[in-house]
Amino acid sequence: GRIVKFRENIGGLHQKEQILEVYGMTPEMMEKLFDQFEFEPGIFKKVKINEWDANTLANHPYISYGEAKVIVAYRTQHGKYEIPEDLLGIKIFTKEWVDRLSPYLEF
Repeated sequence: GRIVKFRENIGGLHQKEQILEVYGMTPEMMEKLFDQFEFEPGIFKKVKINEWDANTLANHPYISYGEAKVIVAYRTQHGKYEIPEDLLGIKIFTKEWVDRLSPYLEF
């Protein structure tokens, strides 16, 4: 149940290792899980980075409310985001954070 809830909240999985973000999941459990089930990557819900307000952005597990407020403020001041790397113009975001979020972004 936790795996399904996580997948639904995040909008799909693009890498097997994301399953380790589910509460209680261990690498050993992940191995056993994928021995039984084939992993098929797929993202079915994207973050509309140029349309959503801060509250809606913050509903994504990878975006905190504070981060969402900064995303919206920067967008308001500088215009729409074109590519994930545009988020690096915001000094609080790291390349790792942007890389983690980028598969879920819709421009």
